Amino acid sequence: MPIIEVKGLKKRYGSFEALKGIDFEVDEGKIVALVGPNGAGKTTTLKILSGFLRPSEGRVAVLGKDPWSHPELKKEVAYILDKPNFPPHVKVEDFLREAALMVGEKPEVGEEYLKALGLQEYAQRSFSKLSAGNMQKFAIAVALLRRPKLVVADEPSSNLDPGARAQLYDLIAKSKKENDTTFFISSHVLTEMEKVADEVIIMADGQVKAQAPLGQLASSLSGSSFRITTDKPELLAEALKGQVVDGKVMVAEEAASLSDIDEAAKRVGARVVSVERVGSSLDEIFKKLVGEE
Repeated sequence: MPIIEVKGLKKRYGSFEALKGIDFEVDEGKIVALVGPNGAGKTTTLKILSGFLRPSEGRVAVLGKDPWSHPELKKEVAYILDKPNFPPHVKVEDFLREAALMVGEKPEVGEEYLKALGLQEYAQRSFSKLSAGNMQKFAIAVALLRRPKLVVADEPSSNLDPGARAQLYDLIAKSKKENDTTFFISSHVLTEMEKVADEVIIMADGQVKAQAPLGQLASSLSGSSFRITTDKPELLAEALKGQVVDGKVMVAEEAASLSDIDEAAKRVGARVVSVERVGSSLDEIFKKLVGEE
């Protein structure tokens, strides 16, 4: 069941169109990465999902409700947007203890999150003494403390070193497994999400360029694959269990032979214009999708 539904979403600022009619869904209990370069429209999308921006056009539903007109969604959804902001002179441990009590959790639960993120040595420090990276990690701990159904996070690893990023994604995977938490996380690095995301949505220039389970995206777009030009890409991609990328069907060579493509095309009534064998890494595919050279 989709926990997020977006259909025909547009956002305009004067004459500038930041989102150009995007569609996607996020299923409950999944970790979904929204990946794209700076300026792709990721933050605008997340702010609309969070109820902080009003769409210009289109339909947005989070837990079945419009986030703009239902601010009570914030009780069930944790939002981690932009730079986290905490009282500068309050100690980390004191804030976390009060936050735990407010959501009906024992203080020990907060301490577990501190340990998981490598923050226990900072428990007696005030927020003014924390680095940007540690503030980011603490924001994740506070968000997970109340066991939300959905976490929406805008580049949560942006200020973290590689070790801290690993801790963060381990905690995200653990929360999904133990609490069935859904995560919708933006990033500008596709390979960073490989180990944790179930599905990826690739954005560029205010548009969704591709959406697929990460394993399917990797198998159909990396290594040796077929790129098929056809008049019915959606139908043929479904028949071949491939992916539509920029209007063409991508399917892993190991998953389909040329005869499989021919038979599938006949079955769905598609006309195949051309079939190319290509080999690309995830990074190369990502750069092509978002228009980077």
